[in-house]
Amino acid sequence: MGKRTEQNGGQLVFGQKALDDIYALLKADLHPALINRLDQIVQKFRPIVLAVPTHSKLGPTHIDVSKQAQWVQNSIINTAEELRDALANESHMFRGIMSPQADQLIDTSTYIPMLNKLIDEADMAFVDLDQQAALGIRNSEQLQFEIVKELWAAFSTHLGKKFHARGQKNADEAIRVAFAEVYGKGERLASLLKVMRNSS
Repeated sequence: MGKRTEQNGGQLVFGQKALDDIYALLKADLHPALINRLDQIVQKFRPIVLAVPTHSKLGPTHIDVSKQAQWVQNSIINTAEELRDALANESHMFRGIMSPQADQLIDTSTYIPMLNKLIDEADMAFVDLDQQAALGIRNSEQLQFEIVKELWAAFSTHLGKKFHARGQKNADEAIRVAFAEVYGKGERLASLLKVMRNSS
């Protein structure tokens, strides 16, 4: 079957119920190397699912990619540029009769380079999100593709012909079970599974 010998010391692991369900579908032993690979896929993608706005029930509420790009521009880039420019050009605003040298208490030589780095990194994030929006790529679709691709490779590598021995329907359903374990929500995945079969 596909029983665990140990629980990876508190790390994220692929659930035993999902392993049992996959065994019931494929009737093929899920050896430790495959279980280890499934654990790695959970550990790789679960933090992304938890952090990226997608349709998964585990992560943040879904937000359109174009709105994400707009938020990065308005809330991060514009705000950081305004603060950087204020620190660089208007430090005299901190001065007053009671504290004529107050501006010297603010270490602009440290903060301005940090803000420049933040702006550069936010610019890269904006360009990435803007390109996704222009190409019609959604976070959920891209993430689902990456998960299915790695699950398909794991089963194909470790089970070989046994992965498909009980038919396309069972192989596809095994991927769906595994996907739900990683993504936190089941999806139909029909088009993605067709892509995987055609590329095998």
